Formats: sequence, structure tokens, C-alpha cells
Amino acid sequence: MKKWKRSLLLMLGVLIMLPTAALAYDEIEVEIPVTTNEACRIELSGDAEGEQIIDGTGAFVVPVSHPGTYTCQVRQIPGDDENKTYDERVYNVTIFVESDGDDLKSATIIYIDGVSEKPISLTFENHTDTPDTPDTPDTPDTPDTPDTPDTPDTPDTPDTPDTPDTPDTPDTPDTPDTPDTPGTPDTPDTPGTPDTPDTPNTPNYHKNNHTKGSNIPKTGDNSRLWVWIGTLAGTVVLLAVILIAWRRRKSHGGEKK
Repeated sequence: MKKWKRSLLLMLGVLIMLPTAALAYDEIEVEIPVTTNEACRIELSGDAEGEQIIDGTGAFVVPVSHPGTYTCQVRQIPGDDENKTYDERVYNVTIFVESDGDDLKSATIIYIDGVSEKPISLTFENHTDTPDTPDTPDTPDTPDTPDTPDTPDTPDTPDTPDTPDTPDTPDTPDTPDTPDTPGTPDTPDTPGTPDTPDTPNTPNYHKNNHTKGSNIPKTGDNSRLWVWIGTLAGTVVLLAVILIAWRRRKSHGGEKK
């Protein structure tokens, strides 16, 4: 292949690749201003779909990545308050996007179907309904004054009751009899003189008394007798022990000799 043909093919390839490179743009966000008298939710349909919340004055955003014409509709989503009238306007938004070298630039047109004037921003106004003041009730009629009742007849005066008879005078009670005078009590008999007591017998003296004429009575205490018996028994035992010891000593002494 000739050299100039190769150069021509190379140039054609570069020309073919240039439009493809020109289609790649950084995404931009197109802001559409919104004005509300309270927080509201808006719904987007068309090329920009979704739901966004606008709190007072703000803007909703439409992302764009290629040149072209984008259209969408914007409406408010009504709430659940029964005493409130929600704005039902529907806005049409047209976004023109064109390339500016390697960047994109946009222009926006907002309009409402059937309205020639084009608003600068989207406006939603909701109104709280004030209930009607009830009518003042009619004043009731004054009731009729009731008739004065008849005066009742004066009752008859009752007859004077008869004077009761004078009761009979009761009989005088009989005088009770005078009680009998009690008799004089009998004089008690003179008590007899008691008999003279017998003279007690002379007591017997104990046989063990050393003095024949002793007046010491026998008490029955034998404790001193047992003391003597115990002492005598101890003495006999002690003598027996000494005697046995003496005999053993004597017998041992004889064997040693």
C-alpha cells in the first residue's frame, strides 16, 4: 500500500473517533426554583421522574449528562388535612441543554397550559379552610303569662266540741290495821361450868442417862454412836496394817542374815 493511502486511512480513523470523544460530558444539575407557603411534596414526570420535598422557598434538581431537550411536569402531592385546600396547578418545564466546548449549559422555560404568561418559578400555595360562622339562632318568643288561679273558698268553721263530763271522785282508801306488838324474847340459859382437866402422867426417863434424876428427854439422835464406831474401825485397820508391815520387815531381815 502506498504511503499516502496509509496516511489517508489514519486520518479517517482519527475523524471517526473525534465525535465519539465529543459525546462524553460531565453531568450537570439543572435547578428549577420553587416557591411555597409551607413544606410540600412535588412529583416529577416525563424525562425527570421522581418525588422531592420542598420546604418553603427552594428548588428541585434535574440531572443532565447529554445535550438535548428535556421536558417534565411538576405537580404537588396533596396531604391528608381535610380542612386544607391544596394547590392543584400543574407546571410544564422544558430544559434546553447544549454543549459549550467540553461543558454543558442549559436554559429553562416554565409554563402552564392555557396561560400565556410564563412564570419565573413554580409557585404552590395551600390554604387552610376556615369553617363558616353558624347563623345566630332566632330569639325565642316570650311565653304567655299564665292566668291567675281562682282564690279557693274559705273553709267552714268547725263546730265547738262538747265539754267533757267531770270525772267521779275516787273512794277514800281504808286505813290499814295497826300491826301486833312483838313478844319479849326468852332469856338464854346460863352455861354450865366446864369439868376440871385430868392431871398428865409423869414422863418416863431414858435408861442410858448417867444421872438418875436427869430431866433430859430422849431425842433419838444416834450420830455420836456412829462416830465412835467409825473411829474404832479405823483404829483396828491401822493396827492391822502396821502389824503386817512389821512382820514383812522382820521376815526379810531374817533372810538377809
